[in-house]
Amino acid sequence: MGQAKKRGTHEERIAQAMLMREPEQFFGYDRERRPDESPFELPEDGLVCMVSSITGQNLEAARMETGKDFKIGQWFCSTGAHSTTVVHGPFESSESAFNFAHENFGVVRFMSAPQWE
Repeated sequence: MGQAKKRGTHEERIAQAMLMREPEQFFGYDRERRPDESPFELPEDGLVCMVSSITGQNLEAARMETGKDFKIGQWFCSTGAHSTTVVHGPFESSESAFNFAHENFGVVRFMSAPQWE
């Protein structure tokens, strides 16, 4: 049996890769970046929400903590912190989650933490 066949079909390999991916996270702010702020830092001032993708790494936690039936590839928007966190969604695309954050929380920009492979 060839190496590719041992790993499964193309669709199965894509599904497996989606399970292992880090969730994408974007932090929503209700104000523009100030001239004296570093574009590489995520300040707490003005932070109103986080938009995140659902991957295999956060699927079970998202389901358990919210009671919602999230699926890999969906998105959510969360507000608050720790015990006051409220999760909105699921959304079928990042754009839908971003629009929700803009319309409901006045988000005018999103930032993400740098990621290296």
